[in-house]
Amino acid sequence: MCFVCNKEMFYFEKAGIDFEKHRKYEHNLWHYIYLIISMQDKTAKECNGVEHELFDKIAAGDHSWIPVRRSMSLGKIESLRKVLK
Repeated sequence: MCFVCNKEMFYFEKAGIDFEKHRKYEHNLWHYIYLIISMQDKTAKECNGVEHELFDKIAAGDHSWIPVRRSMSLGKIESLRKVLK
C-alpha cells in the first residue's frame, strides 16, 4: 500500500503502472516528510506563492494538500480510458 495516497498495489498493477516506481518517484514518503520539516523551518515571509499556501495549510493542520486516494499516474490512465470510450 502507498502510505501517501493510501491506494493498494492492486490498482496500479491493474492499470499497468509499476507500483514501486509510483512509491519511489510519485509518492516518496521521505519527500513529503522533508517538505513538512523544511516548511517548519521557514517563516511566512521566506515562502514563495506555492510555499506560502502550503505553509498556511500545515500551520492550520489542514492536510488537504496530501493526495489521499489520488494519484497522478492513475488519474492519467483513467482520463485516457474516458477519452477512448
